[in-house]
Amino acid sequence: MLEKDRLDMEALKEDKEFQELVHDKMRYLLVTIVGFLLFYLVLPLLISFYRNQISSFLGELFLVFFWGYAFTLFIATWLLGWHYWRVATIYDRKISTIVKRKIINTEES
Repeated sequence: MLEKDRLDMEALKEDKEFQELVHDKMRYLLVTIVGFLLFYLVLPLLISFYRNQISSFLGELFLVFFWGYAFTLFIATWLLGWHYWRVATIYDRKISTIVKRKIINTEES
């Protein structure tokens, strides 16, 4: 890396657009992680607290339902990974734009 391509990280952290981007990313990650954990924990909680009610409601389909739910978790994990990959590329493009702008601004000064 050449000396002229150095980036002042403190100036980058103080940039309003960069702060908004980090805030948006953290909000996305928080919502995604909490949502997935809730979806993941529904099965153990249902089995722990409502096993009799669920088995009487579903009858013989009790095991089929939970196998389907487990398979849905597998699909959800792949979809979540794919979606995060798509969102991360958008964030990466925005960050590279901000960094390029900061490098150009430091070269002009």
